[in-house]
Amino acid sequence: MWQEILITDVTRMGGDRVCVAGLDHWGNGIRPILPYPRQIIEHDLYIDESSLIRPRAVVDIFVEPLPDCIPPHTEDHRWPSANHIEPLRHADDRGWRTILNQSRRPSVQDIFETDLLHNNRNIEPGTGVRSLGTVNPKTVHQFVYKTVEYDGREQQDYRLYFYVETDTYFPGLKITDLTLQNYADFLHLKDGFSQDEVSEKLTRLFKRAEVFLRIGLTRPYEGWCWLQVNGIYTFPDYLAGRCFADFKL
Repeated sequence: MWQEILITDVTRMGGDRVCVAGLDHWGNGIRPILPYPRQIIEHDLYIDESSLIRPRAVVDIFVEPLPDCIPPHTEDHRWPSANHIEPLRHADDRGWRTILNQSRRPSVQDIFETDLLHNNRNIEPGTGVRSLGTVNPKTVHQFVYKTVEYDGREQQDYRLYFYVETDTYFPGLKITDLTLQNYADFLHLKDGFSQDEVSEKLTRLFKRAEVFLRIGLTRPYEGWCWLQVNGIYTFPDYLAGRCFADFKL
């Protein structure tokens, strides 16, 4: 059925693959999943070179609940075709803040309603009631941007260290936010900032702003569902209304 949702999460999965999620009018999470083996790619985020699917976009999308969702990924919905979506409008600052506040939980554990394991890095597959939620961190300690070696090749790595309202510390959660990744890469590769300078610049910025984090869980990997930062949103907006499309290299 057609549903109006607000896009809250656009994350990079690997290569040109992305994941998209949003909230309906009742605050329920919706994660569109294309029929196997088709996956959402960055091209699907655009229409006529403009970013159709982006954070703060309100869209009309045809999705159906998947009857065999495995916790914690209860937000999964079947999306028959990437063409079954229509742009409606963009949330203004007031509406965006309201939605983030309404979806906010006092702790990361409250999002998933299950135990956080191994230094607050993962949960056990098959547990929890949801895989996406919002927290308002008490303190952003550090953002780190660096090059790491993975499977024999170098790639960029993006991490956030923060405390939530319950004073629980989250050391170095991986950031999959497509906009943040593109922005950090743009600063480094286009504007000429060193990786340390990018890290320091964004750390200062996040320390000064009011920050909302969208926290998600990976699919089971090496026996666990791993915590990640799906979205970083600030007031005032550190990107002044821009998104991943404005920082493509």
